[in-house]
Amino acid sequence: MSKLQNPLRTANANDHDAISKARWIREAERHILGRKIIGVRYTTDEEVKDLYWDCSVIVLHLDDGSMLVPSADEEGNTAGSLFVQRANGEELEL
Repeated sequence: MSKLQNPLRTANANDHDAISKARWIREAERHILGRKIIGVRYTTDEEVKDLYWDCSVIVLHLDDGSMLVPSADEEGNTAGSLFVQRANGEELEL
């Protein structure tokens, strides 16, 4: 995985993809920025069944009661991976 970049810094008025990404970044910031992760667990067998997925994934619990659940796509068709890129360049997948 290469070093991640912020589309907000590269968006121009004619780049509709960058503008869309910037809008979704603002939306994500509204819900996530400043929150604290207070718990980590895997989805339960019942949750996996309810989601029609075939495997369990990491769930991050936030201090406002929200949960972050990785999905392979925006429609939630199946479980996804969470990639971590640490400040020292180390990368891992959860």
